[in-house]
Amino acid sequence: MDILCFFTGKKPYLVIAVSVGLLYVLQVVLNISLRLSLIELMTLIVSTDHYLKQNWIHFSGSFYYISTTEKSWQSSRDDCLGRGADLITIDSREENFEKRLWIGLSDRQSEGNWIWQDGSPLRKSFWQPEEPNSYSGTDEDCVEIGNFDDDNSWNDLVCTEAIFWICEKKTGA
Repeated sequence: MDILCFFTGKKPYLVIAVSVGLLYVLQVVLNISLRLSLIELMTLIVSTDHYLKQNWIHFSGSFYYISTTEKSWQSSRDDCLGRGADLITIDSREENFEKRLWIGLSDRQSEGNWIWQDGSPLRKSFWQPEEPNSYSGTDEDCVEIGNFDDDNSWNDLVCTEAIFWICEKKTGA
């Protein structure tokens, strides 16, 4: 203590008081930071619990809802939007389910220009051989995951066909 007082020219109690004051300020800042982190974590837990109780599946940063009824592509998308989500945008092979489902890909705006419902262009695809094809001249503008064991199971289909669908909600979105 004598060395510290020698350099500062102050009495020891003043140095101690300032040190304790600084420790108190650091304690308050740390306490606020921890409380904010706890609130953020609790919000995430409540959100996750909400979706899981409604039969959503959590995988790789997103929640997925697989329908139990069949609807057209647009009605399926409307249902997803009503749930705070949208039809799935498939970014990986792991998201390519093995069940016949509507996904969020279509060329409804411009024939042959496949766009995801969020406006992003098609970068990675899993088309069946000879797809997309607008079979027999029909207006197949929407995409389903076909019920096939093969990873390449996408099929273009008439948008009014009623099939199951899958919604995706990105975590934190």
